[in-house]
Parts: sequence; C-alpha cells; structure tokens
Amino acid sequence: MQRKNYFYEYYSGSDFPFAADGKTDLSTAGTPQGSEYYKKEARLASYFMDAHYSYEDKYYVSGSFRRDGSSVFGSNHRWGNFWSVGGKWRVSGEEFLKDNSIITNATLRASYGTVGNQDIDWYAARGFYSSGYNYNEKPGMTPTSISNSDLTWETSKKMNIAIDAGLFNMLNLSIGFFKETRSDILAQRGSEVPWSFGGELPLENIGKVENKGVDANLTFNHHIGKVRYSIGGNFTYARNKILEMAEAAGTSEYLRKTGRPIYSYYGYKTDGIFQTQQEIDAYAKQEVAGSDYVTRPGDIKYVDVNGDNVVNADDMTYLGYGNVPEIIYGIIS
Repeated sequence: MQRKNYFYEYYSGSDFPFAADGKTDLSTAGTPQGSEYYKKEARLASYFMDAHYSYEDKYYVSGSFRRDGSSVFGSNHRWGNFWSVGGKWRVSGEEFLKDNSIITNATLRASYGTVGNQDIDWYAARGFYSSGYNYNEKPGMTPTSISNSDLTWETSKKMNIAIDAGLFNMLNLSIGFFKETRSDILAQRGSEVPWSFGGELPLENIGKVENKGVDANLTFNHHIGKVRYSIGGNFTYARNKILEMAEAAGTSEYLRKTGRPIYSYYGYKTDGIFQTQQEIDAYAKQEVAGSDYVTRPGDIKYVDVNGDNVVNADDMTYLGYGNVPEIIYGIIS
C-alpha cells in the first residue's frame, strides 16, 4: 500500500515598520498581501504474485499477476488487473548444439503482458475548482474542469520476441522485435468547450496507439595477451501510429489523427521566398495571412496543395512528426 501527501502554504506581506530592528515576521506586516493553501493526497493498494519454473537449465517459463487500485481514478473504476507471461529456450543446451565450437550460445525468448498507467494529477477525475475574492466583491469558487467518475487505468499491452546468440565465444548478438499497444489513453478531447463555461474538458480514456520496431545489439569481446577489449553497437528502429483517437481540429500545429504518428506536424508546405511581383502574380493567390493581405516580395511562398489556385486552410497538410526518432544507434567500446 502507498500513501502520498502534498502540502503547500504561502503567505505574503509588505510594509514592515519594524524591519530596521530585524523584526520582519509576517505578523508585523503593515500590508498583508495574500495567502495560498494547497493540499492533496493519493492512495494506491496492490496485490501481486509471480511464479517461475526452470527445467534442466534449458526451459524456463514465468508468469505474474497484479491487481491495483488507485484513488486518482473515478469512483466507478479504480481497480485494474495486469498480468504477464514469458518463456525462454536455451537451444545451445540441447545435444545437437551442446559441444558446438561455432555456436556457443543460442537462446530464444518471448514475453507478453500488460501494464497500467496512473500518471495523472491526483484529482483529475474529480474536477478542479478555483477560489478567490472579487466574485461580486465577495469570496467565491468556480469550477475549472469537469469531473469524470468513469476515468480508469490506461493499459499497455507489450509483446517481445528475441534471439540471443554467441559465436566463437567472442561475438554476442541479440535481435528482438517488439510491439506495444496502449489503449484507454488518458487524454483530453481535441474539441473546445464554450467560453461561457470558463474551464477545461475532463480527462477521458480515449484512443489507442501502437508502437513497434526492432532492437539489435552486437558485441565483440577478445584479448591481446592479457589485455581484454570489447567493441559493441546497438540499433533501434521504432514507429508509432494512432489507431483510434478523438481527433483534434485540423487548424492546430499538432495533429492527432488516426493512422498518423503521435504529435504529427500539421500546416502549410513552403516553396521558398517570393522574389518579384511578377512571380507573385503568376502564382496561386496567398490567403494564409487572411484574404485581405497583400502578398509582397520577400514573403514566404506557400504550396497550393489541392491545386485550386488559392492557398488557404484547405491546403494545410501532414508535414511529418518530431516526437520520437525512428532510428537510434550507438557504438560502445
């Protein structure tokens, strides 16, 4: 069981008449200027178990199960169940490879499991209020977000298949494929609430995202006399895409759209700078800055994507993404 508490208190004042005597306690402030008080707490209860089995140092299986309950979620759905299974086969322990001088190690392994995420504000499911003075010259409170009693765990399902190999007792190679699907993602919808509400939309369990790719590691170990050395490298290729999402409006810089990577850039393609008025006159009418704006030499030339001879919001398009690199690699020695 876990219990978290956070407490914050702040007071301020000015005009200390006894400051020259070293007396600057807040109780001596001639002009109290305000105070703030903030307190929150969270609870987590967990039950878990795991089991492992190994046979002849060649076959290995394991499994785990846990049930977690968190106070940060809505009162209707605070508990989640998460599990995993895994297995490994040390092929080099079999008779047909037992004394092989080339393949000194060969292992196949695979795993599949689920993990829960509760990394949100502790009171996100309950909604927030803001307090202060001057509500018609009186103290008051106003809601700043909507509560959601159905808010629950974000779940990640992960699968991994890999092979580990050792050659000549010098070269170690590991290649693995991974796939992760995150569902019931904790996020806000892309649409906006009316200004008259004065607050924000609540967090919801919306959307599904997929991450998949390949990991590879290669290490060479050897020695010259008594001096041992090692050279290695690693490589990862990964892609993500949104499988389901409450999509944001297409006028924002970042676009959440089914089939696209997370945090895709959305906007206008450019094709250099206008150099002359003749070039402007021969190009599509630029209405990016507004229909009344007069394009001049030195302005950015935006691409007429749909070919209607006018550049406006209909020409905004997918420009790529910059959240996570597709390829990561390194060299270690």
